Amino acid sequence: MILINFNRLLGYLLFLVVITLSGCSSKHSSDPIIANTLDKDGVLFVKKIDKDGVLVVKTIDKDGVEFAHIDKDGVKFAKKTEPFKIVAVKTIPKKETSFKFRPLKEIAKTEITPVIAPKKIKEITRIAKAPNVIEKPKFFIKKPFFPKPIKKINIHKNGSSSIWKRMFALYALPDVDNKRVNRQIKRFLKHPEQLVKIQRRAEPYLHLIMDEIEAKKIPGEIALLPIIESSYRATVTSPASAAGLWQFIPSTGLSFGLKQNWWYDGRRDVYASTQAATDYLKKLSRSFKGDWFLALASYNVGIGNVKKAIRRNKRADYWSLRLPKETRDYVPKLLALAKLFAQAEKYNLPLKAIPDKPFFKSIEINSPLGLKKAANMARMNFDDFFILNPAFNRVITPPTGSYRLLVKTQHAKSFQRNLSNLPDHKRVDWIKHVTQKGESLRTIARQHNIKIKDLLKVNNLNRKQIKNIEAGRTLKIPPASIDTLVKGNV
Repeated sequence: MILINFNRLLGYLLFLVVITLSGCSSKHSSDPIIANTLDKDGVLFVKKIDKDGVLVVKTIDKDGVEFAHIDKDGVKFAKKTEPFKIVAVKTIPKKETSFKFRPLKEIAKTEITPVIAPKKIKEITRIAKAPNVIEKPKFFIKKPFFPKPIKKINIHKNGSSSIWKRMFALYALPDVDNKRVNRQIKRFLKHPEQLVKIQRRAEPYLHLIMDEIEAKKIPGEIALLPIIESSYRATVTSPASAAGLWQFIPSTGLSFGLKQNWWYDGRRDVYASTQAATDYLKKLSRSFKGDWFLALASYNVGIGNVKKAIRRNKRADYWSLRLPKETRDYVPKLLALAKLFAQAEKYNLPLKAIPDKPFFKSIEINSPLGLKKAANMARMNFDDFFILNPAFNRVITPPTGSYRLLVKTQHAKSFQRNLSNLPDHKRVDWIKHVTQKGESLRTIARQHNIKIKDLLKVNNLNRKQIKNIEAGRTLKIPPASIDTLVKGNV
């Protein structure tokens, strides 16, 4: 009897549970539905596709939940929160699947679910309450994921119709995403204003560099290498005596045909050094059967040192080689820069509008010409002129041989016309000195504040004549160092 009563009671309770659940189902029929699975990689997916529509999907991995950043193509990721939080998500009925795109600023003011949306869904949904679900975490976006743009400059979105588009199309290095690369990305993002300054400095040279890269079929990322080498300053010389955009040391420069003398340093010649650097890099890549990471490491530390490291390591893998810290960071820096510029919008990095057309024209000079006079004929202030022609050590071009001057494209025709009309005796303003009886070259050098070896060189004299120089001889006073004309920060 007791057993029968117990069974009746149990049946009655079960009936009440069914009725309650049925009521709940009808009451919450419009609430979100939660479905979760765990795959072999330990990733939790929350998703559902049924006749009522498509459920937005989210991913929770072992490292935590990622915030979603919406754009016109779908959702991209930016930040992570606490691991293994379960969030209710919303079922989007079929009739509501065509949402208008909402900008991130508007979404940032609301609670959002960290989700990966299906390809055609262009909406990040709010977290919704659902029955029998663990309490949801609340996420608020208080500030942008990345630094704000530092200064408004003329920007081509995604580099379209600019030198950037051409560069990105020629990217060819493997896309590596590791701690060493990410560390360099964070480092560069600490000072984004420097990347803006570097773009301004790079503008005169980028078209020439891209022409060389494309002609020699080498990776487009190489155009960013002077950022690491010289911060795109063609005039700099390092403490190790490396000079120019590509920072050639004297011996390597000579081996690639870059002349270096009292008058001229080919390592600072924008045109010649770019040809030499791209030749050198292509040669290094061939030495390592097309492994550009090893080629770049060799450009930095020398091919002999890289080959020794490979022998010690017993395999040719850049990422596992024991190399100096500068070389270990060299390739990650280049990959980080390539990613920052290619994804400039994501990182809020302004891209300067640099048109894909020549910035300058090369004009051959076959006899000495004063550089200040040349700058005036090119209608350029001297600092801007010197940025294009930093290879000259003196205020005039060398007295023998042919050299090139680079002049802004828009002024090239007028420069050539002015040059052809310039009489030979007005090309250089030589200072002359007529020697007096009892005068020595030492006293003349001291009088004009020049070095005696320079006085000997420009007048084709030998050291025996230092003390004994005949009276009445006309001497040319050596031209001053180019530094006397350069006033700005070039």
